[in-house]
Amino acid sequence: MDPEIVTDISGPTAAQRVAAQATRISEMAKVDMAEAFMEWAHVMTAHYVSMADQGQESAHVQAVKNALEQRTRPGSTAMAGAFKDVVGVAELPVIWREVGEEIQLDGPIAWASNLWENAVMVTAARHEVTGQRIVVVIDVDHPGITVSPITDLLALGETASGTLQLDQVVIPVDQVLHRSLADFARRVRTRFLALQTSFCLGLSEASLAACAQNTGGSPTGSDVNVVFHDQHSTLVSRLDRLRFELDSVIAAITDEPATAAEITAAISLRLEAAVLAREATQIELCISGGRGYVASSPTARRLREAMFIPVQSPTEGQLRWELTRSA
Repeated sequence: MDPEIVTDISGPTAAQRVAAQATRISEMAKVDMAEAFMEWAHVMTAHYVSMADQGQESAHVQAVKNALEQRTRPGSTAMAGAFKDVVGVAELPVIWREVGEEIQLDGPIAWASNLWENAVMVTAARHEVTGQRIVVVIDVDHPGITVSPITDLLALGETASGTLQLDQVVIPVDQVLHRSLADFARRVRTRFLALQTSFCLGLSEASLAACAQNTGGSPTGSDVNVVFHDQHSTLVSRLDRLRFELDSVIAAITDEPATAAEITAAISLRLEAAVLAREATQIELCISGGRGYVASSPTARRLREAMFIPVQSPTEGQLRWELTRSA
């Protein structure tokens, strides 16, 4: 990450901050989804830490917050399991218990990215007896944490992704950011989904622009790709509509808990953007022909990047399931 870029977590309004972040992430996704994805992870981690509900912010949290803002440390958002727990998909696998005046964490984290040297992550845990869900910030290299890198990915191989196992990880109480995961999720989830939507739309825009270049911008009857002209135009119109809807979702974002309707709108938008990315990269391959099937081509790279979106948390299955529950 470029140390000269400062994560913008301060500004006139939350919506304006998110709008600027979404634009940056979308522009990055047009060139390289891995960079856009890492930017999203870092920005969200910085935001999580900025939302600490500690009364008076501890010295540790303040130091981490400053490091994330200045990008002297990378941020990893290890919250997939937390959000699955909140919506009822699966129980949070990391548990915590009191150890004197500290807390101990144990359990697996199935997937996290940005696990670079000196990284800091935000994750959640449930109390082994009471079930209370808390959100904590912790160094990835903290004693008791084992990182197993995930390799041989179809795309986004440079995102330092891996699984983590927490074994008797003891941290001070002042590293607890929030003592109610459900409340915390309502405060951050629309932003989380909106910024994911932005990299889906950036990837789609890059694919649709490549289609236009391959057809000369306006296919003619002498060009075999004229048969894709109407489909391409429809996808471009969908992209424009989703960008407008993203602007509307972002405009409603504050640092207060979102309403159920606002979260549902963000879920629906994120799902539509994921589907658009898949369809845009597929039509790009059709128009590019054999050139696009070469593994080193931009078309092939975008195809592989789009294949990641349905499995990234929240997965396409989870998004569809949540929408059926909210109907």
